[in-house]
Amino acid sequence: ESFSTYEDVDSAATSSTSGIETDEVDENVENVYYAILIGLILFFLYIVYKIYGYLIPVEQKEIVAVQKPQITAPAPAPAPIVKPVAAPVAPKPVVQTIVQSKGLSEEEKQKISQIASSVRDNNTKLSDLLKDNDYMVRESNKLKKEIEILNNKVGLLTNKLDTFMENQVKKQQKPVAKKKQVVAPLYEVHIRAMTDGRAWVVDRKGHTKTLVAGSSVKDYGKVEKIMVNQGVVTTTSGRVITFKKD
Repeated sequence: ESFSTYEDVDSAATSSTSGIETDEVDENVENVYYAILIGLILFFLYIVYKIYGYLIPVEQKEIVAVQKPQITAPAPAPAPIVKPVAAPVAPKPVVQTIVQSKGLSEEEKQKISQIASSVRDNNTKLSDLLKDNDYMVRESNKLKKEIEILNNKVGLLTNKLDTFMENQVKKQQKPVAKKKQVVAPLYEVHIRAMTDGRAWVVDRKGHTKTLVAGSSVKDYGKVEKIMVNQGVVTTTSGRVITFKKD
């Protein structure tokens, strides 16, 4: 196309230059955007890897070397031809350091295997101890119940024994009825005849006996005096022998 004046040429050049600058700015912003997006994706993958590593048991965890991805830096934007354009300040990407895990040696693997085996053995022993503890608790409860039953039986026997002893004591404390003693009648004689210094007596059965001072008579003692005028014979027991009254 032909330009009629110099002003048309200047305006065309200015519009062409502004279009080039706008394309360069858009490309720079797009590169920064992709760099931030890649950094966020890598950070998210790192977090998932860490969580997964904590959830896997020691004996089942497979250690894999993580290769550090190479981040491609965006190409520098060409300098503007006419007017410098201030590039937008992009946020600094979060730099996440990824430590590459080295492979374990055979000795370390054996140590880990021994530790895992020791843990399993300890778990087995602990389970056995818990079972034994449950058994001992059951047996202890059983013995407690048996002891309680025996204590109840002993208490019943003790109450019966106390009742028996109380009854025995009451029986012993009851007054015993005294038997009436049957007093045998005293031997008794009567005067049949008497003279000075001598008396003849007869008992209930008709047996006769001659008495003088000093003679012994059953249940009477010895004869003290024979008093003919009074018609009595005194004895040492205080009993007096007299004539039988009709």
